[in-house]
Amino acid sequence: MKQTRVFRPSVLRVLNAILTAKKVLKIKETRTKQNSDENVKKR
Repeated sequence: MKQTRVFRPSVLRVLNAILTAKKVLKIKETRTKQNSDENVKKR
């Protein structure tokens, strides 16, 4: 039972990948919002 609680490197990699993906998505959303605002100002 104790072995299941210990995080395996593969599980940690998956969790890190998910966290990084969420961060990237947030950054992309903020960038797209800024770009749309800039486009509106230019027009």
